[in-house]
Amino acid sequence: MFNNIGNKLRTLAIVAFWAQLIAYIVAGICLIAWANAWGTPTALEGPLIGAAIFCFIGGPGISWINSALIYGFGELIAKATAIERNTRPAAAPHTAQSGSTPRPAAVPVRANTEDRSEVAKQLRNKGLITEEEYRAVLERSQGGAQ
Repeated sequence: MFNNIGNKLRTLAIVAFWAQLIAYIVAGICLIAWANAWGTPTALEGPLIGAAIFCFIGGPGISWINSALIYGFGELIAKATAIERNTRPAAAPHTAQSGSTPRPAAVPVRANTEDRSEVAKQLRNKGLITEEEYRAVLERSQGGAQ
């Protein structure tokens, strides 16, 4: 029911606009017919014609404002949903120990020895890897360079 609610609200706004527009036009025609056809006293004729004119002119404006607000809200929901879908983080990798903090990703394979050493040094300085892990990266990068 609530899947794709933004598009549903936008569709509702369009349908509501046309339904209200038709209702205002029919109401205006009925008011004019009532003022002219059934021998309405002249004291009521002016206000009925005024109400009919309001239905013809003000009604579409009111319909447009109502529908624009609903359509805008639907657009806002649709865009927020799209942003959420595009920025949702990937699932975290499963760790063996339930309370452990995730470790940073390994140094990229394509990186040369200097790049690997520099990245490892930055990770160590930030406290993201231990001294032992830092040394292991240095040994692997020097061993791969030979």
